[in-house]
Order: sequence, then C-alpha cells, then structure tokens
Amino acid sequence: MNRVEEPEQFHEASRKGICIFGAGAYGSLLLKYCFQNEIHVPAVIVTEKKGNEKLYQDVPLLSLEEAQKDCEGEKIIVALNKGDDVAEDLEKRGFFSCVYLCTGNLLQKIFVEFWEDGGAGHDLQTRIDTSFPGMEQDYVLLRDLHTNVPLTRVHITTDPDKAIRDRSLADRIRSQYGDMKYIPGSSQPGINSNKNAEIFIATGYSDKSYAGNMLPEGYSEIQVGAAQARERICDITDAEGENISSENMFYSECTAHYWIWKNVKDRGFVGVNHYRRKQKIDDEMLDDIRLSDIDLVCALPQYTGVAFGDYYLKYSTETEWMALEEVLKERKDGYAELLREYRDNCLYIPCNIIFAKKEIFDDYCSFMFPVCFEIRKWFHKREIEERRRYMGYLTEILENLYIMKYKDVLKFAYTDIVFTGR
Repeated sequence: MNRVEEPEQFHEASRKGICIFGAGAYGSLLLKYCFQNEIHVPAVIVTEKKGNEKLYQDVPLLSLEEAQKDCEGEKIIVALNKGDDVAEDLEKRGFFSCVYLCTGNLLQKIFVEFWEDGGAGHDLQTRIDTSFPGMEQDYVLLRDLHTNVPLTRVHITTDPDKAIRDRSLADRIRSQYGDMKYIPGSSQPGINSNKNAEIFIATGYSDKSYAGNMLPEGYSEIQVGAAQARERICDITDAEGENISSENMFYSECTAHYWIWKNVKDRGFVGVNHYRRKQKIDDEMLDDIRLSDIDLVCALPQYTGVAFGDYYLKYSTETEWMALEEVLKERKDGYAELLREYRDNCLYIPCNIIFAKKEIFDDYCSFMFPVCFEIRKWFHKREIEERRRYMGYLTEILENLYIMKYKDVLKFAYTDIVFTGR
C-alpha cells in the first residue's frame, strides 16, 4: 500500500488513469480534482451498490465484486476517512496492479489548490491557513484577510467554490451570533486554583488509555458513562450525586454537562472539553474574559458551505430533527423560529465545548436538558428506537440556538479548539 501525501505523487500514480474507491465526500473531492486535471478515472468503486446505479458523476459506478471482473490490473486509490484497513484488504486481494491510500494531507492540499484557482477574480476577504497548530488534518482555517483573526474552520470536503464566493463570513458570523470576541488560545494552558474556575475533560471508558495523562492545572478529567463502565478510570465520575450517567449512550459528553450543572457549586467559571478537543485557557485569558465581562466562550464556528439542515443529515436523521422541532414549538419561547433560521444558515458552533460563568452555564443547562427530556419522551411515545449518541448532536444545535437567542443580551466569545489526537 502506498500512501499519497502530495498532489505530485497523485499525478505520477495516475498518469495512465486510476480507479477511486469511495463515493463519499473524500471520493467526490478527489474525483472533482481528476476532472479538473484531466486524469482518467475508469470507475468509482464501492463495497456494495445500494440500488441499480450505474454512474457516479458520469463515471461508471461498480461494486467491488463487479470491479474484480472489469478493473483487473488497474490502479486504485482509496478515498475514505480512515481507509487504511480497506486499502490493506484490496492489496491482499491482488487484482489491482497497485493500491494507493488517499491521505488527509493530500485532500487538504487539493482543497487549497481549488481555493487558489477559484479565488482568481474574486474580491476575497478571507485567507486560508493550513498551518494552525492543533487543527485537525481534515480542516483548514479561514482568517480575516485584514485583521488576521480566525473566522471559521472549514472541512476539506466543503465545496470550495461556495466558500470562495462567500466574501462576508465575518458579517455572517456577526449576524447569526452577535458581536463575538475572538480570544486566542494559550500556548501554555493552565488555570491557577485561586482563579475559581475549572475545565472538565469528558473521558469515556474506551478512552482509558488516555486517562491519567498530565493535565494543566485547573483541568480535571471526568469519566462519562461511569454508571455502566466496567471500571473507574478518573477520580471524578458523572455517576456521583445527581446524574444521568446511565443515559450516556444517548447523551455522549453531555452527561458531564448535567453533572456539573447539578453538583458543582463552588466555581465562578466552569467548562466542558473532550479528551481529544480542548480549549487552551490560561490565567491571562481568564483575566481578559473577566475584564471583558464575557459570559460564555465557545468553539470556533465552522462553515459548512451548505444549509446546516442538509449538513446535519450526514450525522443524524430527519426524525430526530422533527422531534426537536416539535418539542421547541410546544415551548412557545421563540426557539422554534430560531431553529428554522438556523437550518437555512451555513455556520454552526461544533463539539459541545464551552467555558462559561457558572450561572450562565446553569441557565443554558436549564434550557437544554428539559428539551432533551421531552425529545426522549417524544421517541418513547411513538415507540421509535433511539440511536446511540443522537442527543449529543441535538445538543450541539441547542448550544447554537441559545447563543443566537441571547446574542444581544449576553457577551459571547470564541477561541481555538486544539485537536490533540488523544
């Protein structure tokens, strides 16, 4: 198996054509790149075809079984997220002359090429940044061209043409979320104990190999789903005191939100991060947050390139959206109208990561969890099976709606989210 990291490597590998394994977002981006560079693609290959499709973007679409007959001796590149196992399996089968693996690094550089080519003739107000430390390889950062402030992160499979033509991202963020302040992350995070603030790192049993790592002062791991875990891996768990730990399979990291809401009474600021994605806050940042009277600090917004309602369906279902919509309508407090507005926008704040004044955190939770409980009742009443982690996705939406509702009342800020890979 050959890992392809650079566009030059891909051009060399595909001089006489190459099949693409994968018809998802990665495969689509790579196929578009082949079209633009006049690279011959004999077929797009998938494990199984769902229907009678014969073409994928005017290229023959073949199942793996069909490809064994029609593509013997061809080169193939696997364009899947975490496609290592698939590439190894194809290599073992031996009917392709050479198997390549498309890496995130290659796709990131392809995205940049599209950006730079498409940007010609456009009055761009943003610039692209691929070197931001801690940024996940599947993303790039967009900065304001004039202030250099990070505006949003963009997944590399987002249509770059749409992103290029959206020349007013700063205005769109301001319109959707209010005048949010950007607070740069610290290179040496840590919060002194006398600052009366604590950030809890949600860590599950499956992450136990990461538990016990050295954390900065003021950061504490909390084991989520501890009520059903086989062993205790953190000093703090979400199964103590008042809790919903046993429902972690639906709520994901949000059982930590609930535990903090109900059980932490002695902190002026609290936060929830993930074991792999963290806000890097230090004493100086906290002083700035307090001096600026910031109520809540969230993650860097993400640009989807399509209406969020369509983007969301990659991770969830229409049924779950319907449940959320109907529950919010019943509340009659304006959130249902905000949801309709939000569905048509192409920005969202991801990850359920926040750092906030404790009273604001409590107020947010007092909105979020009653909505969640009603959604679960909605499913139970209709005897519809609940998917694992679905509430984690819905609560991301609720965080966005809360910020939209109070954008002219509270002070919000965003900061970098650093991907640690562990």
